[in-house]
Amino acid sequence: MSDSQDEFGDLMRRLADGSEDAARELLDRYGEHILRVVRRKLNRELRSKFDSVDFVQAVWASFFARPRQRRFDHPQALIAFLVTLAQNKVIDAVRQRLQTQKYNVNRERALDGSVAAEAAGLRAREPTPSQVAVANDEWQRLLADLPARYQRMLVLLREGHTQKDIARELNVNEKTIRRVLEKLNEEPAP
Repeated sequence: MSDSQDEFGDLMRRLADGSEDAARELLDRYGEHILRVVRRKLNRELRSKFDSVDFVQAVWASFFARPRQRRFDHPQALIAFLVTLAQNKVIDAVRQRLQTQKYNVNRERALDGSVAAEAAGLRAREPTPSQVAVANDEWQRLLADLPARYQRMLVLLREGHTQKDIARELNVNEKTIRRVLEKLNEEPAP
């Protein structure tokens, strides 16, 4: 950047006085330097975990936390300070995400080949809507050809009643129910 010494000095004085316009101007002029360093230094494995702009914001937050403690005589000194600050922020993130056990991205595994991926490929235990529709049609066809007493037996069985309960409710012997079921199983399907 080719800032004149006077412009830079004026910008830093306005910044020290708390000017918001000076802060915006500083961000506009020197933010690109920080972003370039972050993108160059950030490890490929971590690019999906971090946004470069987050690092830029962290650098500016650190810079503005103590603005009066730092004096810069020329723009290159400011740029060098911001670049070093950005490099340190990226290095800290890399250390945390590649060298610590808890957050290490090298320990992450894709779900391909895992139990979760295999489970996703399993068929559901529930029938599909078309299977339910076909089964209901077949059920109605089966019941239509039977006497009312047989129909009642089958409906109760479908509802989950035991043969003993059905025999008691219909006032028949359990053997009668078994014979009806055997007879229905023997009949050929239409």
